[in-house]
Amino acid sequence: MNASRSNMMFFWLLLPLLFVAVSGIGVAVRKREQYLSEPQHGVPFVSSSLQPRIFRIAKNLGGAVTVSDVVVEAGLSAQEAEQQLQEMTDGLRVRMEIGEDGVIRYVFTELLRRQ
Repeated sequence: MNASRSNMMFFWLLLPLLFVAVSGIGVAVRKREQYLSEPQHGVPFVSSSLQPRIFRIAKNLGGAVTVSDVVVEAGLSAQEAEQQLQEMTDGLRVRMEIGEDGVIRYVFTELLRRQ
């Protein structure tokens, strides 16, 4: 009888801990799913219709564009054009450079004209 009473006490002491552990795992899984579903995490979000358009503009202009180039060619606002270019900048295919004249250019390395 003493052993069964001891087991019951042990069960009632562990039950809240088990509940907290299971609840914590559920919360962590939901938070991770929410984090991964947000566009700013992982792969940058760029409007699927704008990205190819901006690549074409860069190709037509020799592989480097400014925000103003994208505004004029794509009909976006300066803020939208800058945001799209910044989101596309990955340091590999697209990188941002500041010229000696102080103008920011977005260089599409794969599209640079060979001289």
